[in-house]
Amino acid sequence: MVKPREYVLASISVLLLIAIILVWRYPCLLSGNKSMLINVDYPGYSSFKEMTQSVDIIVVGRVESVYSRTWSDYPYTTFNVTVLQVAKPSTFNRSSVLVSQGGYHLDCRNADVSDNPLMNIGEEYVLFLIKGSNGDGTARSEFLPSVGGLSMFLVRDGRVYPRFESWAPSVSGHSLADVLNETVSYVG
Repeated sequence: MVKPREYVLASISVLLLIAIILVWRYPCLLSGNKSMLINVDYPGYSSFKEMTQSVDIIVVGRVESVYSRTWSDYPYTTFNVTVLQVAKPSTFNRSSVLVSQGGYHLDCRNADVSDNPLMNIGEEYVLFLIKGSNGDGTARSEFLPSVGGLSMFLVRDGRVYPRFESWAPSVSGHSLADVLNETVSYVG
């Protein structure tokens, strides 16, 4: 015959096992979900031409992977991007670039930058990038989108689409070749 004390010990053991499994499967139960929305003021450009002329490089690239994530006062994610084509400068000959973008999504921490959703792995973009620099002015290895989500154009089926239709409707739905030709004409 089973004694009441053994029932209590068995019940405690089962509850402890369930708690361990829940915490292992859902770690946010302990640490809580940390979310934030970041508002950023990007420099304004009066035209597509002005943006083209002001950036360091313009590439067509495919997002291959997340290179790193940093949770700090300004959370950001760095992506490894394979360079498929170069529009500016013509001498740029790297096969991949690191692109840092404001925002962070991992486990229980989420930081979203308004009007700048994180790029998606596997997707292709036309990227208007500036060279990153440290606070002391020294160069970093990463590039940054010049105006956040407004300087990253999604490429689908050989057509280019702004991430925000209000920005550059003149290129929305145009062929990738036409958009690259236009950027090259502005670089001169």
